[in-house]
Amino acid sequence: MNAEWVDGLDSTPRTTKKARTLRNVMSQTERKVWQRIRGNQLPASFARQVSIGPFFADFAARRIRVVVEIDGPFHESSYDDRRDEYMCALGWKVLRIPAVEVDEDLDRVVGWIFEACVDRAEERSNGTNPADAPPEAPRD
Repeated sequence: MNAEWVDGLDSTPRTTKKARTLRNVMSQTERKVWQRIRGNQLPASFARQVSIGPFFADFAARRIRVVVEIDGPFHESSYDDRRDEYMCALGWKVLRIPAVEVDEDLDRVVGWIFEACVDRAEERSNGTNPADAPPEAPRD
């Protein structure tokens, strides 16, 4: 396991370049979500295409460890399951949102993300946030 992945975040020149490329090829659905969650519009600050270990999250709020994944019509569930397991083992909460939900009701989706941020912030203030515990090393 790469030592840079222990806290889950990996920012090497290679991953920075890949993240930049991924940000430039976001789907239209991802762009809609980004326009609504960027900046200070939610209780947490999100970044796009964040490297977490060997994986990239569509959107991540690092401080509270919330990941938002927008699932398009073509995605690999076994890969997604491995990625989710890895991120959850590091204390991240992963929200999987089908792209069709975004297209049908963006306000409802933003509401889900808002609620997840509030829940995680509350967990942190109560000292029950899994992100506050030392991360476990992912199993291969």
